[in-house]
Amino acid sequence: MADPLMLATLIELGFDRSKSEKALINVNNRGIEGAIDWIMAHTDSNDQSTDPTASANMQSQEGQPSSETTAETNRPLTEEEKKEKLEKLESKIKERRRLREAEERKLEKDQEISRRESGKMITDVKRKVEIKEMQKLAEQRKREKMEDRLAREKVKAMIAEDRARAKGKPDTTNSVTSQQTSTKVESSTESTVKKEYTNCRIQVRLSNGSNISATFDVNDTIATVMDFVRKNRTDGDCPFNLMTTFPRKVYSENDMDMTVKDAGFVPSISLVLRNM
Repeated sequence: MADPLMLATLIELGFDRSKSEKALINVNNRGIEGAIDWIMAHTDSNDQSTDPTASANMQSQEGQPSSETTAETNRPLTEEEKKEKLEKLESKIKERRRLREAEERKLEKDQEISRRESGKMITDVKRKVEIKEMQKLAEQRKREKMEDRLAREKVKAMIAEDRARAKGKPDTTNSVTSQQTSTKVESSTESTVKKEYTNCRIQVRLSNGSNISATFDVNDTIATVMDFVRKNRTDGDCPFNLMTTFPRKVYSENDMDMTVKDAGFVPSISLVLRNM
């Protein structure tokens, strides 16, 4: 059976459908060029077939067949005519190939542009997510610092008020008592202002742009954080280090025994995974 695509190409080039089917079957659908060669080689024998109805009509109209017309119809193509016809066909094939290659190049170019735009869009989205996460952490730290400052100011106001009352009373006993009260208030204030955290939330940005996070005890070491990242990362298993961005600091093997509290990670921090 003739290949439908090859058959359509041969018909488009101007060949007879039946000849094209026969040529493709004889060359086992191995290519357009082979089919054309087969058609050219068998043109003489195939061109001798005529329409019986048309022949009968011509005889009835003219009374007798024209020998010159019959000879012209059955005349085989000369080598020059075959060559000229083959050159025209080859020219058509080359033009079709050129157009197809141009379309393929345009398609590849469009696909590359689309791929780049998609990659840029994904990168922008990841960057925006990272910026938002960093802004959230910065706002949280700012809020905590504000609360601590207000607490200290409130305690200082209480101490100043107690001292003012103590100065207004000449009784030394009361003065000593007031000073003792002030000392107690100061000590209690220091303990109140200095909020003791027991947990620390750590977020780690992986090399593929995704994030993982977990809550650790303040006495957990950096080695514990590294083990967590190693077990939960989704960007491969190559060796890595953790680092902070502001200020930039890389935590290496020498820092594995340091607690997250001593490292300054409390109450929360965002780290970046850096492949080695």
